[in-house]
Amino acid sequence: MPGPIIIAHRGASGTTPENTMLAFRTALEAGAEWLELDTQLVEDELVVFHDDELERTTNGKGLLADTSLSELRHLDAGKGEKVPLLHEVLTLARGRAQVNIELKGAGTGVATAGFLKEFFEQQQLQPKDVLVSSFRLEELDKFQQLMPQVRRAPIYEYLPKDFKTELQRFDCWSVHIQK
Repeated sequence: MPGPIIIAHRGASGTTPENTMLAFRTALEAGAEWLELDTQLVEDELVVFHDDELERTTNGKGLLADTSLSELRHLDAGKGEKVPLLHEVLTLARGRAQVNIELKGAGTGVATAGFLKEFFEQQQLQPKDVLVSSFRLEELDKFQQLMPQVRRAPIYEYLPKDFKTELQRFDCWSVHIQK
């Protein structure tokens, strides 16, 4: 039986600012086999950011949805780090770790599928290098329709009684349970 898989949730988020390049570099240096990250859309760009609000993880204030990409990229995400773009993290991970992309915001299913299609065509990654997960099942469904070759995982706060139906619906590789 294979050993455990080391997954860095939001990078090395216990010791570095979460979802930053520093967090992902630190996780890779520590031997992480997987990087988990969160994506949101800002001005049609996929950014690596967890919350809907800026305050918890940056020196900004207000809603992510009310922030321009330029403003977001100028915020301090901790220790002088900037909010990264998805392509920056995937480029860092290429050949070093697999990546679990969590679809956080509205529109991320279609945007991530389009982005990954280009990334795969440029041979920067292969479908086996990626897992796409989400609490937003509608986003996961849109992603699946466009990129059925990429592994998927629904995320649930609690395991639903009909989870086997959901497993079949999404042809899941895994199921992630928060509690």
